Amino acid sequence: MRVKYWQIAMTGALMAGLAACGSESETPADPTVEQELAANPDMPAGIRVAEGAWLSLPAVPGNPGAVYFSMINASNSDATVVAVDVTGAGNAMIHRTVMTEGTASMTDMDEIIVPAGKTVSLRPGEMHVMAMQLDPSLEVGGETEATVIFANGDKASFPVLIRSAGDPGS
Repeated sequence: MRVKYWQIAMTGALMAGLAACGSESETPADPTVEQELAANPDMPAGIRVAEGAWLSLPAVPGNPGAVYFSMINASNSDATVVAVDVTGAGNAMIHRTVMTEGTASMTDMDEIIVPAGKTVSLRPGEMHVMAMQLDPSLEVGGETEATVIFANGDKASFPVLIRSAGDPGS
């Protein structure tokens, strides 16, 4: 008889585990994530940009600025960003900083792959968006907008805080 009760208990536990897996949504049940997704309905399902995206204005006017942000992919499939537009920039390009024999240089990137269930961060000295031909009306403390364009044609915009060159932010 003991074996039968043990088998029933294990079967119940297994069924509960399977039911929980089947009810899992593409996005975490984090209220902050749900609020951000609701606030930005044009984001593809399961994709969000974390708060705190920022544009570093150049130290020398006329030079390019750089945009930094983190993209979270809570979906079940990889997302591929093929371009980023920045309001107030003549054009923008995805770059990666590369160190070669102690010298930093930048290389163009054709895409940013955000793996399913992962976060990809664009940070100073690493991956970033170069924003060229900046409009002089972009001022420290203001805000602009960036739009990521995905390989499947989806587009999603988000606010970008404008900071001065060298401002490490919060």
